[in-house]
Amino acid sequence: MADVIEDEFISTRYAKIAKDEGFHSTIGAMKLETLVGDAETQARVEALVSEMRKDLYDISCKNTTAAVAGKQLVADAYGW
Repeated sequence: MADVIEDEFISTRYAKIAKDEGFHSTIGAMKLETLVGDAETQARVEALVSEMRKDLYDISCKNTTAAVAGKQLVADAYGW
């Protein structure tokens, strides 16, 4: 969203949110490694998280207008 919104104030806020989310994602991944030691359990958790992302995206789309650029960003990020 930070790259496609023309309003500078809004786009910079989206950029900050994305940066914060990236940081929290990294912390979450490190914590997951300590909480879920074996590879099989970790793979199950990661598969569940992937499905949760899709659900959250669907929920978000129901609360706003779908944007082609937004859908492309999600596709690029998660390979959907």
